[in-house]
Amino acid sequence: MPDNSNMQEKIQQLREKLELQKRQVDVLSDLWVYLFPSPQHQIEHGQFLIWLRKYEFDWIVAAFEAGADWLNTEMQKIEEGDEKALPEPPGKISLVKVVSKNMVNRRDLAALKASRRAS
Repeated sequence: MPDNSNMQEKIQQLREKLELQKRQVDVLSDLWVYLFPSPQHQIEHGQFLIWLRKYEFDWIVAAFEAGADWLNTEMQKIEEGDEKALPEPPGKISLVKVVSKNMVNRRDLAALKASRRAS
């Protein structure tokens, strides 16, 4: 017979985890809109959940900020007619790829640092 109190504890833990994820998604969504206000860069809430399942919250925030720097630099190159400029302004897909790659790099760097400390 299953332990009812243990099950209730697991249910409560899951509820707390879901509530935390909802708050994190809300904050990440607000930050995304703040950093990337253009409608062409808006993404679905599901993307934030994917990132939260794969990466640390702080890495996601830092990657958004790095993505904003990248987007600003690329837009300046386009405006200035730089020969290294992209042919057109970066869209949502390009921005998500840059931000995601930044998260991967942060995860890999953290893993490398952790393995060096363990050695």
